[in-house]
This record gives sequence, C-alpha cells and structure tokens, in this order.
Amino acid sequence: FFFAMFSFCCTVFVALLLHQIDGLRDPRQQPNIVMLFVDDLGYGDLGFTGHPTTHTPNIDRIASQGKILSNWYSGAPLCSASRAALMTGRQTPRTGVPPVLGPTERRGLPLNETTLAEHLRRANYTSGVVGKWHLGQRTMYLPHNRGFDEYLGIPFSDDMGTARRTPCPQAAPEAVQGTGVRAGPGTAALASGAEEQ
Repeated sequence: FFFAMFSFCCTVFVALLLHQIDGLRDPRQQPNIVMLFVDDLGYGDLGFTGHPTTHTPNIDRIASQGKILSNWYSGAPLCSASRAALMTGRQTPRTGVPPVLGPTERRGLPLNETTLAEHLRRANYTSGVVGKWHLGQRTMYLPHNRGFDEYLGIPFSDDMGTARRTPCPQAAPEAVQGTGVRAGPGTAALASGAEEQ
C-alpha cells in the first residue's frame, strides 16, 4: 500500500516536473527515478516502517537514500485500473481500463493514452519495467510499445492461466515448446490462448 501511494505521488510529481524541464537538463545530470508499485503491500510491512519480523535490507537502503512519501491515494483498489492511473496520471474511469484485465482480454490501456514512460523519454530518460505489467498482453499494449525501453516480466498476474509457466522474454522458441506459451524477441511471452489477431 505504501509503495502504491508513493508511486502515484511520484508519477504526478514527475509528470509536472517533466513538463517544466523537458529538454532543459543534460541527461548526465538527471536524477534516477525508481518507483516500486507493489500489490497487497501495507505501509507497516517493511523493515524501514518498523515491521518486527520482516527484514527488507535492500528496500530499507533505498528508503534511507531517497525520499519517503507517506500519504497516498491509489487510483483504484485493483491491479489493472491502479496501474492505468499510475501510468497516465488520470482518474481510473477516464482511462477506459477495467479493474482487472484477464489473461484472454483483447484490450488494454488505450493507445491514445500517454504513459509516464513516454514523458520520461521526451526528457531523455531510459526506462524499464520489471514484473507484472497488467495493462494488456497484446503486442501493441506491452511496455515496449508504450514508451519503455526495457521489459522483463509477465503481461498479467502470476495467478492467471498459464502465467506461472511464462518464460523470460528472450527465451529461445525451443525453451517454450509444450508450455502453451509463445516467446517473442524483446517482449513478454504471450499465452497461446491470447495469440495476436
């Protein structure tokens, strides 16, 4: 929950900041931006927030070296809609994304929406996504086509369909034989039931 709040606040701040500084700063002088958007994580679930038994030294180190924002309102209480709000800075109903996109959905974050990564690219940033995307699994909706330079992850939740067997995006075709999953260069693998049309 904390990181979801933190991520949204960062998105709004960065979008406003990029509007002001777009192209004015030497790329070597730009700060790094790291956003952690985690499902089902409460504010008190991490070491740096005081959890008595959870040890999160790497996240604690990031928190100690960065800015902690402790007030957050997520764009939605569920996966796809909250990610759409984070990526666009818009209220969820205006993005056209349902609360949860299933593994066989043909839709995704509408292509007319500008993502945070597209704003960052205009400011000479390189961006990447690691983990669950959940904003559409068709090629046109995947991170590489939404402004991100790098992507290693799955297109929907790991508890949906064949996602548990999804190989890394650079996997050789022979590595996915018999899994019902198709790998594509530079994109996340797609479930065979979710083939392109």
